Amino acid sequence: RTRRSGNFFHTERLKLFRAPLGQTNILLDTGRPGAYEQVKAMLDAKGIRKLDYLVISHADSDHSGNRDALLEACRVDQLLENHVDSYQAGRFLFYDLNPLSTADENQSSIMSWTMFNGLSIVFPGDCDRISEKAVLDRYPRLQVDIWHAGHHGSQTGNSDAFLDQIRPRLVLISAGRHNRYRHLSEQTLQRLLKRHIPYLNTAYEGDMTLIALPFGNVFYTASGRIGFLSGSR
Repeated sequence: RTRRSGNFFHTERLKLFRAPLGQTNILLDTGRPGAYEQVKAMLDAKGIRKLDYLVISHADSDHSGNRDALLEACRVDQLLENHVDSYQAGRFLFYDLNPLSTADENQSSIMSWTMFNGLSIVFPGDCDRISEKAVLDRYPRLQVDIWHAGHHGSQTGNSDAFLDQIRPRLVLISAGRHNRYRHLSEQTLQRLLKRHIPYLNTAYEGDMTLIALPFGNVFYTASGRIGFLSGSR
């Protein structure tokens, strides 16, 4: 389903989908506990007091750390923390592609797929290469316009086989500058460079915004980078 309006806002800590005039707000993950003031300031700046969905991809603290605080600060209509076939608010429709529920929190992350004004976008949480294989076994023809790098660009995911199948036109990476885990990993970087896949990293680009317009999609970053993405292939 094609969205003709709305915007997607992406920071190091969270992913936010908004319909015009704030009619629908969907937040994917909440960031680590120490980042609550920045998260709340961002929501306040956009006048957000209500979330139609708060989706926690998995329980790791850097994804779920502000869950309780946001539940107190905002009206949350639906909290999603477990696998579902799909979830929808307004005209935003998401599917969970990952079939795995194991003892490994990362491997069992909710992998959210959506169409945004002709662009297919996937957010895999911290899914690893085992999750990716399970997804490809289930969806062997999966292709993706925008891939949000799994596990902050870690070498545990973003595998050669997965990238070769989904053939993303753009990869988004959530990573802090000089982070102790050294994300984006050198292995993942080389996989992207080998395939000539453009990428944007919050460590250097800062916050990113994608705006749906009738003629396509415009993205811009806090660093001043501006680009255009047309509808799906």
